[in-house]
Parts: sequence; C-alpha cells; structure tokens
Amino acid sequence: MPQPTRRVQFAYFLLHKVREIKFRLSEILDACQTSRRRFVANESQANGNGRLVNFHFSAFSSLVQTIKDILPVVAEQEITWSGLSNVRHIQFMHAVRNAITHDGNPVINLWADGRYYVACDFLRLDQHQRPIQVQAPIEDIETLVTQFTMDLCKHLHSAVSPLLGSQALAGPLYGSDFFDSAINHPAIPKFAQRLYAKTDRLALDRGNGNPVAEVLSELDALISFCRCQQ
Repeated sequence: MPQPTRRVQFAYFLLHKVREIKFRLSEILDACQTSRRRFVANESQANGNGRLVNFHFSAFSSLVQTIKDILPVVAEQEITWSGLSNVRHIQFMHAVRNAITHDGNPVINLWADGRYYVACDFLRLDQHQRPIQVQAPIEDIETLVTQFTMDLCKHLHSAVSPLLGSQALAGPLYGSDFFDSAINHPAIPKFAQRLYAKTDRLALDRGNGNPVAEVLSELDALISFCRCQQ
C-alpha cells in the first residue's frame, strides 16, 4: 500500500500549527487581560507579567514563518510576504519575528493603563548588515495579535478551502512503515510488540483522515474566537 505523501503529512502539520496559533494566542490574551483587570481594580501588576507577555509573543511570532513555509506544500502554490498584504500587521509580524529570532529582542517594552505596547520604532540589521527600521504599531499587543490572527486565518481559509475533497490530501498522517519502525522503540514493552505483530498492516494505510476538513473547522472556530475578543 502507498505511504502518506509529503503533501498529506504537511496538511496534518498545518492542522497542528493552526491549533498552536489558538494556544499561543490564548496565552497572550490571558496575560494581557489579567493586566487590564488588575489595572481597573487598582491592583498592583503581577510580578514578571511583562516578561510573560514577551515570552508568549516570541512563541506566537515564530508561527508566522512556519505557516508560510508549510502552506506552499499543501496548496501547491507560492506564498510570498506581499501575497499576505491583506493580513493586518503582517509587515510588522514579519519584521518582529526576525528581530526576536535573530536578535533576541524583547520588543514589548511599554505598559500603560493595563495594556502592553511596542514603545517606539527600532532599528535592526538584516543578514546583509543593512539597517531596517521596524515601525512600532499604535495598537496594544492584545488588539494587534487578535486582528492579525483573524486576518491570517481568513487568508488561510481562502487558500485551503478549494482543496476540500481532494483525494490527494486524504489519508492518515502515518502509514505502516512508520508504525513498523516506531514499535521497535526501546520504550515499547515486548507484549505490545507481540500484539502489533498481529495487526492488519494494510488497515494502517487505509486510514480515512481528512486533514483539510479539520484545518477548515479549526480556522472557522479561531475566526469566531477572535471576533468575540473584539
């Protein structure tokens, strides 16, 4: 039986990353909303909450490049930064991802009235040592990540929805070759290996997974979630 193609596997990887977007976004929102609630209640801010927002935002920003790399494999079409221009804050997220990943810059460095911001424009050097001015957004981080996520999910939805029903993207994430190798991991007990030896290996390759439908469902839920935050 044929094993899952790279394209099918990347569709599952995209599903995993869309779910991670929701997880990382929720981390940022929780920290930001906690800050706002404490400010309104005239309570002192939790110690280290600003660092927490930066840590969560760092993880969130890394997903931008990952999804840009995954999507062309799934959709079989080139994805450029200019092609994402309809996504609010995409230019900033592209630049800030590089600033965080390559420079280690904790870019969220202003707190006012319970909200977190990037204080001002800043300069960084690209891989050719050319100066790049990164423009600070006027929006607070909670607003920015919500708007960005909503628009990115809408863009992903429009790119992926034409693929729904494609047999080229149907099937399981892992085929029998994977399980044949995994079962020999030293952490697997011998009795489980004996049980696996009796498994119908062909059934493992006949899985009816539909990652595109799952991706679209997750995107719909995430878009609705973002709308509720506004």
